[in-house]
Amino acid sequence: MHLNAFTIEILATELGEILNGSHLSESYSTSPTDLVLEFSSAAMQVQFVRGEIFFFVKEHQDVARNKVPQFKTLHGLQLHKVEPHRYDRSFHLEFEGDLQLQFLCFGRNSRVYFKHGDELAQFPFSKKIAAFDYAPVDFKDEDLTSLTEQSFSKKCRFATAEQAKALVQLGFFQTVDRVQSFDHWVNDQFRREYSIDRSQEVPSLTLAKGHRKGQLFPVYDQFAREYIRAIRVKSLKDRIIHRIHDDLNVRKKKLASMQDHAQDLSADLSYRQRADLIMANVHLNVKNQKSLEVYDFFHDRDVKIPIKSDISLQANAERYYRKSKNQHLELEKRAEKIKALESDIERLEDELSEVEACDDIKSLRMFERKENEQSKKQDSKKTVFQTLQFKGFDIWIGKNAKQNDAVLHASSKNDVWLHLRDQAGSHVVIRNQNNEKIPEDVLTFAASLAAWHSKGKNEHTAAVIHTPRKFVRKFKGALPGQVKVDREDVILVDPLFWKEQQI
Repeated sequence: MHLNAFTIEILATELGEILNGSHLSESYSTSPTDLVLEFSSAAMQVQFVRGEIFFFVKEHQDVARNKVPQFKTLHGLQLHKVEPHRYDRSFHLEFEGDLQLQFLCFGRNSRVYFKHGDELAQFPFSKKIAAFDYAPVDFKDEDLTSLTEQSFSKKCRFATAEQAKALVQLGFFQTVDRVQSFDHWVNDQFRREYSIDRSQEVPSLTLAKGHRKGQLFPVYDQFAREYIRAIRVKSLKDRIIHRIHDDLNVRKKKLASMQDHAQDLSADLSYRQRADLIMANVHLNVKNQKSLEVYDFFHDRDVKIPIKSDISLQANAERYYRKSKNQHLELEKRAEKIKALESDIERLEDELSEVEACDDIKSLRMFERKENEQSKKQDSKKTVFQTLQFKGFDIWIGKNAKQNDAVLHASSKNDVWLHLRDQAGSHVVIRNQNNEKIPEDVLTFAASLAAWHSKGKNEHTAAVIHTPRKFVRKFKGALPGQVKVDREDVILVDPLFWKEQQI
């Protein structure tokens, strides 16, 4: 944004022409970034967007709600003058009683502050308030004689890189009378015409070739409105695009993982063939090994078969035999999930293209609201726990912390609560509304579900605790899913038992 020291001085001078001699009736904020100064002659609105400061002048400010008074010491005082600070990106309003309201226009560090004795106030509010006890730049004519092309940008921080380049082209550093040459250049800066450059995504206020015939404020006002709108559109668009990219990355990683797993499941060496090869080599000593290297007589090659090192080869073979019973079901279910993920990815990519092509803030806001509503629906679905039936009993399963809490809160005191012992996992509840004795096979079925939906799913045998729901409670400070169990019993189960019952 072309809001350099000269631009600010022009704007401050024009503000003085409107406000000098009027009284400040009140000053207030309507949000953390909007400040209004109500003068008898006009209303001055100061707006901060991403920390940058913008000024607007209106004849009468609309009646505002939720006003928060600011700089109350100045209320009712007459404004003597708006004083620009030469060679500095700042100015102040000087009130009767020698009270000053300072405006620091330092890009993202812009600030309005007031200091009088022990009273110190600023807008927007910051804990670093003491850092804004600011003194304007003190730049004198005699400083010009020692300037070089290398030292200019450090000593003349008010000038932009383009302005420094212009001085070099004018031969300023070779001229004998630098004071006259510099004054001529400064006066030219004040006379120049301004225009709005709309060639980029965010417009900028730039110097034109001709001399300005009227005030700067009308051009600046239009620029400020376009700039703020463009920044808000860009910020909103970037936020939506970032969220879509995150969703896409999550789904693409999940899809790649599922495709790899599905390919592994459908590989030419099936679970049953792995089990047969292990049984054919059950005599081998594989203590503390995580894989078994054997000859694959099905395909005439050597292969490595992953095994669990803490159980026997026969037990490993039994695991593969059990898994082989459900291999086709697992492949079908994974194919459905892959298809759903591919559909989600296609939808998100279409949404991404739509958002990238949109420059209308209302459409973007509607899109964001729609996304938020969809996100809330998905979150609510995540808290709806899974339910199934086994031999006439309803069984509830929580698959995350929120669902675990939902299972707990929806269950009754006589229901049976189950959880893998001493490890993270799902809360499982057997509904028992008639307060009857739970059959052993139903308890084993539910316990295997608790083991399967936990970190113990790959164990040969898992220890699952169970107890009436009335002995399970939330405690003060408990995180989602955390509970305290006052009484418990333990059952040992195979995590795959529930699958075998559904074949």
